[in-house]
Amino acid sequence: MACQFPLSVCLCKFVHKICNSVELIVLQHPSETKVAKNTARLLALALQNIQIVVGETAQDFRQLQAFCLQHHNDVALLYPSTVSRPLEELNKAHNIKYLLLLDGTWKKAFKHLSM
Repeated sequence: MACQFPLSVCLCKFVHKICNSVELIVLQHPSETKVAKNTARLLALALQNIQIVVGETAQDFRQLQAFCLQHHNDVALLYPSTVSRPLEELNKAHNIKYLLLLDGTWKKAFKHLSM
């Protein structure tokens, strides 16, 4: 079972891979890996271009931070805030190739955001 859900709720026969042109990079809090719904795992089943980086501290994301600095014009963060801009608007100015997603409770996601 690729979905790793119990047989009674296995989703494998319903999942078909999608070739997404923008790579998703999910910053996942360690406690989210144990959550029954585990949306990051579901995304990984359905998308070809996805990377899940599990961590809680700045050190855990050091490589990803270096990558984002190197590709700063190609990376966007999907996060609601007062300074958020539509992805379409960002894509006009930059060719977004990587989309960062935060996977955790709001408190944990905000902690990731402030690293």
